[in-house]
Amino acid sequence: AMPALWSYEEASAMPTVWVTVWMCLEELAGLSAGMNVLTQAATGGVGLVAMQCAQKAGARVCATAGRAEKRGYVQSMGVHMASTTRDSALFVVEIGSMLCGRLDVVLNSLTHDEYIPGAVAMAGEGARFVEIGKRGIWERSKMAREGVRYSVVAMDGQCALDPAWQHSALLALHARASAASQELHALPLHAFEMRSTGVEAFRVLQRASQIGKVVVGLSGTTLSGTGFAVSGGTGGLGLLMGHWLERCGARRGTLSSRTGTTGTGTEQH
Repeated sequence: AMPALWSYEEASAMPTVWVTVWMCLEELAGLSAGMNVLTQAATGGVGLVAMQCAQKAGARVCATAGRAEKRGYVQSMGVHMASTTRDSALFVVEIGSMLCGRLDVVLNSLTHDEYIPGAVAMAGEGARFVEIGKRGIWERSKMAREGVRYSVVAMDGQCALDPAWQHSALLALHARASAASQELHALPLHAFEMRSTGVEAFRVLQRASQIGKVVVGLSGTTLSGTGFAVSGGTGGLGLLMGHWLERCGARRGTLSSRTGTTGTGTEQH
């Protein structure tokens, strides 16, 4: 169920972000108090939630961001150091001086300049380097030579292969964001109405000017008697979306996917 204190827009922005952070930091890194954690490009959805989780665990958090206002936002969250994504040499100096040259966990999405070598050089023996980038990432053999434990996370594939795991991660999200615990706060949003300002939403993404997530909504529309199409509709979330649309009154629907098959664990749908 949706967290009671969140709007539909806030809830829609969190699932993919959360399951990524859950896999990276909770399952792979095993966060604990006293760890030194680096979150790269921290003003995106994953970075902001990762900082929340690391701080809640008692870790010492450093982060990077681009423009000055983004670094200012990161600093306002109480991190120990906010460095830049635009000067890798300065990044190494600033983070290295703050942490005395040792990182326990790196959550990486930066592959330009010397950001990967710089972070690896600051990682201690046995540190966990979790990569969520797609291009220019290191091979496992190269990372192994540095003595760093390396994981490449691609949530699109993970969720498609194991919807049951995704479901368990989303249950953890609900528990953390419940009114009782409030351990996890909703992301900052840039909301747009699809008909009137939908194009501007894509321009914001193109400029990478947002902090948090961009959400596009459709206002003033009833679903009763309408048709719908859900791409990626045979995975866990796609099937749930189809059921939800049907309960809202939509009667004609298409669930499409590249393979045309349902994932493991979705038989009950």
